Amino acid sequence: MNAPGTQRALRWYPPREELPVTGERWSDWRRWLVFKLGIAAANIRREARAVVVEAQAHQHLSDPQLAQRLLAQSETLSRAWRRGVPAERKQFLSTLSLVCEGAGRRLGMRPYPVQVRAALGLLAGCAVQMKAGEGKTLSVALAAAMHGLSGRHCHIVTANDYLAGRDVELMRPLYDLCRLRAAALDPESDPDERIDCYSNDLVYATGKELLADFLRDRLGGASSGTGALRTLRSMQIGKGSVVMRGLDAAIVDEADSVLIDEATTPLIISSGEGNEMLIEAVKVARDLCDDLVEGQHYKIDQRFRDVKFTDEGFEFIEEITRHLPGLWRSEARREDLLGQAVVARDLFERDRHYIIQDDEVVIVDENTGRTMPGRSWSYGLHQAVEARAGVEMTEPARTIARMSFQDFYARYQHLSGASGTLQGVGFELWRTYGLPSVVVPPRLPNRLRVPRPRHFASWDAKFAALIDTTVALQQAGNAVLVGTRRISEIGRAHV
Repeated sequence: MNAPGTQRALRWYPPREELPVTGERWSDWRRWLVFKLGIAAANIRREARAVVVEAQAHQHLSDPQLAQRLLAQSETLSRAWRRGVPAERKQFLSTLSLVCEGAGRRLGMRPYPVQVRAALGLLAGCAVQMKAGEGKTLSVALAAAMHGLSGRHCHIVTANDYLAGRDVELMRPLYDLCRLRAAALDPESDPDERIDCYSNDLVYATGKELLADFLRDRLGGASSGTGALRTLRSMQIGKGSVVMRGLDAAIVDEADSVLIDEATTPLIISSGEGNEMLIEAVKVARDLCDDLVEGQHYKIDQRFRDVKFTDEGFEFIEEITRHLPGLWRSEARREDLLGQAVVARDLFERDRHYIIQDDEVVIVDENTGRTMPGRSWSYGLHQAVEARAGVEMTEPARTIARMSFQDFYARYQHLSGASGTLQGVGFELWRTYGLPSVVVPPRLPNRLRVPRPRHFASWDAKFAALIDTTVALQQAGNAVLVGTRRISEIGRAHV
């Protein structure tokens, strides 16, 4: 966090208001061809080797001399960025070599050429494929440090809050050498603490926290257009409604998952809206849906978690709701209520999609397995799940702001990402975000062994084999990570 008495930076980094459409200009296709034909990759490989060689030449510098050179280079790079002109390439690479030398001294990690290649790919606005264990965290830190030294405000998007806190502390000695302030965004922090966090040069956070703050800022009046002056004044006050500093540069870890798999899901900010009639209707729908039979009255789309009623189902619904008053007389309303009730019963499992904590439904993030207190499903689904779980129902929510993660990430002025699994999504990343893909080979031959799948006749037999294999690996001195689909299975594994 900030040092005591540090003045919060007042620079505002306006997000994109008009989202770019990749492929409309010839320059987009020319850039894509340069990467597709391997020309860009060859240039990056050549530059990475030169950076590593130059970094070795800096070993004679004392720590104060290294820090002084970093400061001088930062001033030059920042001046070029503020003027809107690209920095001289030779000077840019020279600065990166100083950062690499700093990583070797402060972190005990002297970057290999492949890690420098990954950092250069990120700085070029690419999606970098780098296998697990190749030093992706260090490569991201090198790129983030270069953004900071160039005067840019950089968000490092991590898969979860734990990784955000771990990575920033792991890389802090390097950032301190570069005189860059870095912090991880605590999801439990209040607005004033968030203002303090975003005042840092580098911010580690999850995409959910960043998008939520972005939407709240827009509700509070943050703007990149005519409201920019008002935004700056709010930032100057320091305790105003705006907590972020805009959207400048972002480096996304696990880019395939964050930018593609989960990107179309919207994040919604809502407020409670008292509606006793609707709450009672949800309870009635919970009871009525038990009379509906899958295949006969409805069909389920597992992929989109949607329910489609059959002709027989429509007739049956009309018959069982004929005597009900109020909103049940609306055909669309009753089908929506019963559809949500069926989804809550058939598609949302307790201890997998949610848990009951303090007599409340708490959503479980399916990608991380972590709980998300305070979050709720939209369009009445949360109330349907609460009714099915038998807990006290919360008020239906009214949407006051929403945005998909895809739209959010496209608003950054400079976007890049890294992942170990970009196979099959390269073209989609380019068309959606304008990110060409760069594959960084492993430094050493791959020694990973993947055994053939094993099949079991029963769950008990599979679980016994899992325990036996885990114990054998542990006795051999290997660390073992066991993933489960349901939270309840974790307790069984402990037994």
